[in-house]
Amino acid sequence: MTSQRHAYLVIAHNNPRDLQNLLASIDDERNAIFIHIDARWKNYPQENIDKVCQKSSINYIKQNKVFWGGYSQINCEIQLLKAAANKQKFDYYHLVSGIDICTKTQDAIHSFFQRNNGREFLFFCRHDGAEMRSRVGVRHIECGRQKVLRKIDLALTKLQLLLGVDLTGNGGSDMRKGSNWASITHDFATFIIENEAEIRKRYAHSLCADEIYKQTLAYNSRFRERIFMLNETEPNHILDRDHKWKMSNVRNIDWIRGNPYTYTPEDFEFLVNSECLFARKMSSQNGLPQMILKHNGIAVLTD
Repeated sequence: MTSQRHAYLVIAHNNPRDLQNLLASIDDERNAIFIHIDARWKNYPQENIDKVCQKSSINYIKQNKVFWGGYSQINCEIQLLKAAANKQKFDYYHLVSGIDICTKTQDAIHSFFQRNNGREFLFFCRHDGAEMRSRVGVRHIECGRQKVLRKIDLALTKLQLLLGVDLTGNGGSDMRKGSNWASITHDFATFIIENEAEIRKRYAHSLCADEIYKQTLAYNSRFRERIFMLNETEPNHILDRDHKWKMSNVRNIDWIRGNPYTYTPEDFEFLVNSECLFARKMSSQNGLPQMILKHNGIAVLTD
């Protein structure tokens, strides 16, 4: 069987040691890594970061400021997809943050995607029209987590909704949502890139639409039949860390204990024995990422 080629698309804004641990878990001759470093990360230690990878190539894209909940998040994802797809055709593109980690070996990860080749790994959860209207149907200020601007944006959102503004045109009935972290095929990656202008037009002034645009595109296109576990996950979003819906995007992300929760060494056995391939959030300060690397036979950084 021919080996697959995978692209890891990393969005990072701080925590160099966590980023190093992530890259160590990815490093494999079958993988290429594409990284966006937030423009606000001053004195980024590129030399120390780059030396982690001995097998995977590391490619950086132009730095921009990425704001929580804003279109800048979507744009960052698309620019990473374009950088990777323009370099070569990869079998899978994995969107990860700088505080993620691969909880399985690369042999196990590649074996899983070989067995499920052609499927799209997108997590879907319950939604309603009111939520879609408030996120996409009105114009938002891209303010990130700035408290004053968020209060202004909330007041403007309420006013627009009161006036009956609905930029979706249909109450958001065609929209779907889920996690922005995903593993997708080259076909779907290029489909997103081809629709970049339409995505910008629809979501340029949205709120947290990074959790909407990929699911909406996939659900309303030929890719719907390729979505992994769609029938099991889309109708019922069950907040249970052991529930099988987490396999829909093969990621352990715990929204029960945090926003999301930062895993600790007490979660080690759960994570390494889970069927999921990736996990977030990680913190090198509590030692868990190092435990996972050691478990998978990867040298742990000491400097």
